[in-house]
Amino acid sequence: MQYQASQQTFYERFVKRPLDVFFALFLMVVLFPLFLVLVCCSIIFIRGKVFFVQVRPGRAGKVFKIYKFRTMTEKTDRHGNLLPDGVRITQFGKFLRRFSLDELPQLVNILRGEMSFVGPRPVLVKDVIFWTEEQLQVYRVRPGLTGLAQVSGGRSSASWESVIDKHLTYQKKITFWRDILIVIKTVFVVLFRSDSAVSGAAQSRREYYYADYLLKHNYITTTQYEMGMALAKSIIAQNGVVTYCPDLKPQKTQGEQTMTTELKKLPQHIGFIIDGNGRWAQERGWPRTKGHEQGVKNLDVVIKECFYTHGIPIVSIYAFSTENWNRPQAELDYLFKYFTKYLKVNDFVKKYPHVRLNIMGDYTKFPAELVKNAEAVIEATKNETQFILNLGINYSGQDELVRAVNLMLADGLAPNVDRATIQKYLYTAEQPLLDFVVRTSGEQRLSNFMLWQVSYAELYFPKVHWPAFSKQDLYDALLEYQSRDRRFGAIIEDKKES
Repeated sequence: MQYQASQQTFYERFVKRPLDVFFALFLMVVLFPLFLVLVCCSIIFIRGKVFFVQVRPGRAGKVFKIYKFRTMTEKTDRHGNLLPDGVRITQFGKFLRRFSLDELPQLVNILRGEMSFVGPRPVLVKDVIFWTEEQLQVYRVRPGLTGLAQVSGGRSSASWESVIDKHLTYQKKITFWRDILIVIKTVFVVLFRSDSAVSGAAQSRREYYYADYLLKHNYITTTQYEMGMALAKSIIAQNGVVTYCPDLKPQKTQGEQTMTTELKKLPQHIGFIIDGNGRWAQERGWPRTKGHEQGVKNLDVVIKECFYTHGIPIVSIYAFSTENWNRPQAELDYLFKYFTKYLKVNDFVKKYPHVRLNIMGDYTKFPAELVKNAEAVIEATKNETQFILNLGINYSGQDELVRAVNLMLADGLAPNVDRATIQKYLYTAEQPLLDFVVRTSGEQRLSNFMLWQVSYAELYFPKVHWPAFSKQDLYDALLEYQSRDRRFGAIIEDKKES
């Protein structure tokens, strides 16, 4: 692929680069005392490495190392995993981001010819991999310290398509007065907005990075996503060049095109063992808590798809096992925060009309606010009959059976009981047994999930991690269920016409 040069203005060809060099040198001299102070403060307040270094795509797709002041510590839990961003970021780091002072080291990138003061902001290599041939023309010019997209609403409030379009608009005609206007607007943004669009924090607040955004909305397949991640790692390792890859081209109608086969046989009771949140995040260089955050968001998507698109009446979710208490406290605190938010009664009722919540497990062990929210939702939905959501939190299949036995003993039942009696003392009393269980992330075990109810269920183990489990993945799972021949121990003879 060629990065095509459009009609360059006199300013772009002969003036822009000399101005970049002059002002970069000028600012490095003038701001040198401030630079030293920031280095010393970083050593004192953040400790560890002073600079954050990351590989980004530059002019003509050639990757380079971008430099910033580090704003977060490198604290880890006892298992060596980075703690959540909110725990690691320091007050000094927040100050740096607020006034975009963390970007100062990029003056070195400008001097080296890798960046300009104004241009398209360099995003991650793994995101650019999925850009179309036209979109990649953004990087026919040097990336910038700030850009048109950053002063036109910022990346946190605009769609990916809008941001890329702004970058394309800028590179088509670069003029002196446009650059001056962008610089003036950038100064205004930094000084007078609390949400600085040029600090780099906006991207961390975005719900998805571009690659994840495409996967989430079924514009690319899981296979394409994995290919893209592998290619990005290879380019970074080899200090290579980002080029257009037709095999990774997003298809806006991907989901519509593939979900065409009619689903004639659907489970009446489907269970999900939601696995892979932490691994999904770590594969992207993020803390495990980011995976849990996205996992909770995806839970909402999958549940709605089961109930309202496919009409499956009962959905069981294995969200938190009794063994999960062994995880780091910081990770537990984040999980509890997201569960508490998820179970806000007004939000739950609006999101899931006609759904009754049934909690499996001893949820009273959780923080008081979570318990209060859970009980409020249970009460508010107790008369709903169309759909049932069984949410397993602090749940164990073995503990459920022990609980059932103890309840039967407390009720004075004789030692000889039948299956129907035991069923009445389970969390899912009066519900049909599981028809289909999906465990994401490729692990092929039940991990103590609904051991009684799973007795004759069909099992399915897709390799995709739960945060990336899309509507298309659910459809594929249901197609697989439709192909299964459920015999329940009997022999079913083929019926042929004579």
